[in-house]
Amino acid sequence: MKPNTSTANAGHLADHHQPLPVRLDARLRPPAGFETLASVNPVTLDGAPAWHLRYERSDGQNGGLGGEHYSMVLSPSGQLLGKTWFSAAQCHGALPSVAQAQRIAHAYLEQQAPDLLPGMALQWVQPHDETLRTTTADGQLRTHTLTGMKVKCRNERDGRYFWVIVGAHGVVLTFERDIVWGFTRSLRQTEKWLHDSWLMGHAALA
Repeated sequence: MKPNTSTANAGHLADHHQPLPVRLDARLRPPAGFETLASVNPVTLDGAPAWHLRYERSDGQNGGLGGEHYSMVLSPSGQLLGKTWFSAAQCHGALPSVAQAQRIAHAYLEQQAPDLLPGMALQWVQPHDETLRTTTADGQLRTHTLTGMKVKCRNERDGRYFWVIVGAHGVVLTFERDIVWGFTRSLRQTEKWLHDSWLMGHAALA
């Protein structure tokens, strides 16, 4: 599937020729400075239909795979299945403590995925690193490490996993839910639409 590129307003996704959620409510709108809707693609998650939305910086800087972005995966009804925010501005600052990360993650789940809370079983909380690249004014590429405290949980009701990654200043960087783990191969089974490193290796699907 080829990306469906647009700079449509974030709140009016129905302008596309696909049955996207009619409107993103305030909980799902991208952060300030990341309002350019770079692509919208129909995808699948473990065989179920979903939508992958990618926003990039409004000033056009550091776009493309590996760069700065705010991405979401939504169900056909508009339910948030995952989101991630890769911003160079979030690469600096003190991380929350384990207890703080747990509190922030729980509050986020109460807002975005309260259905996960009754079956929530904490697995662990620990630092998690990702990388992103930026381009300097003179065209030099720079690689940055984006670190957050990953609060990984298991849903005891269905055996699937979910997590919230909390970055500096208590900002939620990533949320993923309903992740299936293939124990036979010791690999994640669920597609990684929010992960640029995975997208780079699956160009035919993107």
